[in-house]
Amino acid sequence: MYQPRWRLDTGFLILPRHTSGATTKMRWRSSAAHASTSKIHPEDLGYTSTLSAFKVSLQRLKTDYLDVMLLHKPWCWPGACSRQPEGTWKDGWRALEELHGLGQALAIGICDVDMDLLEELLQQRQKPHIIQNWMDPFHQDKLVRRKCQEEGIQYQAYSTLGAQWVYFKGYEVNPVFSNLVLQEIAQFHNRTVAQVVLNWAVHRGISIIPASKDPTRQRSNFHSFDFTLAQEQMDAIDALDGALDKKGPEL
Repeated sequence: MYQPRWRLDTGFLILPRHTSGATTKMRWRSSAAHASTSKIHPEDLGYTSTLSAFKVSLQRLKTDYLDVMLLHKPWCWPGACSRQPEGTWKDGWRALEELHGLGQALAIGICDVDMDLLEELLQQRQKPHIIQNWMDPFHQDKLVRRKCQEEGIQYQAYSTLGAQWVYFKGYEVNPVFSNLVLQEIAQFHNRTVAQVVLNWAVHRGISIIPASKDPTRQRSNFHSFDFTLAQEQMDAIDALDGALDKKGPEL
């Protein structure tokens, strides 16, 4: 059975049993069940500003180190930043490399990475320990996942349960929860669609961070790993990748 590495108020992180090399070499200073993580907002990109933002994170969390520190985005997206960043993601990454070398950030990573950016990251002095991207049954990000596996980088997924389709893609109903293939698999195991998807993702070597403010849903997500999907069920979920690319929200 898979166990969570840390749990927060709104969700928890689950690492697959056989994690990639970079992740298995990490040693959390905190307890075996918990680890600390934070993110640098894109308006704080830049060497000095990233170091300053990291210091603020330590103060707020009342600690002298973090297990994981991520750059939230490699750049500002429309409406995200109240001011122009001091520098670029490369400047921010240099600051994270320094913090990692000092032992203040045991692992470093970045979110929303495409193949071009991943190739650039692999040329830096310290390659990422973690890449955090959007990944769900209809958007499986297979190229980046494969490259991460080859390079010993832990791939971590956000919005694994399909929230991106509702919040950013114009769908009124979450297509993950309404999909017949996923519903049939869930019914077969007497489980929820969410439990099936989380189970599938972790068995594909992906660490997940399902978030919910609902305690009942948190508990349900937590108990997603005491059943086994058959190979044909795993393959059926794999085959959903790209299924929505040619369809609009109205379908």
